[in-house]
Amino acid sequence: DVVSKTGFVTSRRDALNCANARPSPSTINFSNNLSGGTIRLTQGALPVTGSVNLRGLGADLLTISGENTSQVFTFGEGTFTVSGLDIANGRSSFNGGAIDAAPGHDLTIRDSVIRNSHANFAGGGLRSNEGTLTLINSAVVNNTAGFQSGGIDFFNASNSQIINSTISGNSVTTTSGGGFTNTASSDRSSLVTLTNVTMAGNTAPSGGSFVTATGSGAIESRTRYRNSIFTTSDSNIVARGFTARNESLGFNISSNGEGNLDAEGDKRNTTPCWVRFRTTVDEHQRMLCYLRVRPLIPEATHSHSTNLANALNSTSEPRALLASST
Repeated sequence: DVVSKTGFVTSRRDALNCANARPSPSTINFSNNLSGGTIRLTQGALPVTGSVNLRGLGADLLTISGENTSQVFTFGEGTFTVSGLDIANGRSSFNGGAIDAAPGHDLTIRDSVIRNSHANFAGGGLRSNEGTLTLINSAVVNNTAGFQSGGIDFFNASNSQIINSTISGNSVTTTSGGGFTNTASSDRSSLVTLTNVTMAGNTAPSGGSFVTATGSGAIESRTRYRNSIFTTSDSNIVARGFTARNESLGFNISSNGEGNLDAEGDKRNTTPCWVRFRTTVDEHQRMLCYLRVRPLIPEATHSHSTNLANALNSTSEPRALLASST
């Protein structure tokens, strides 16, 4: 299906209804004539229940907005891919300001931005509830939550991953997890792994970057991280619960001593001079991080690692770091 102004499928909801009804995986492509535009949702969130691949035009070219009145997407059980979209201005009275993924989902978000959204309870940007979320080459920025998880709320995550991405400027006003919270409930486990991630300027009373937590009777909640940056003016990285584990896989930087940074190449109490994230749509995946430190980063495998290694090993005055690939 093609979603366009003049094509044979003119309604996003019509296209999703067709895709949801099919027994086999479907792909929805957004037409080039939407380039530079904003799809404004006036009838609530777009529900995705079948296995669907949503292909946008690029996060700098197409925005889908909840208009600060509704979520943008809700995902049911199934396998889903979202790429090339700017997902903005979502709002939820409970969980998942822009995106709410129900139990049984396997959701991959690639080359996208999730921004400026709010949930009254948890997951200002998005909530992943008892499923697998993979975030690649994306940014989660400037989202808020009333209780926990300003950016992302992971609940009983099944091997979820954040790769080559930026989580910045998200906040919680009441409890914890400015960037995200990773929680396991009774008799369950939760696992989230970060690779080449920049978490900067997220704020919360506890765990400005993230919190790994377990409820009563949980088996384990574990967050692992490698070659990543964690900087905040608040409490940074927190483990809460008897079986909550934060595990460094090496070559991380933290603005304080939290996060069990005892692996090879880790740097504690190392603060970037300043970090900012531009708010124009075409700059959502570009964050400039000026550093005056020189920890050793091993072999670079892609653009994020290369820029990170070059920035950190420079002997010159602070230079720009492209924190998430474009």
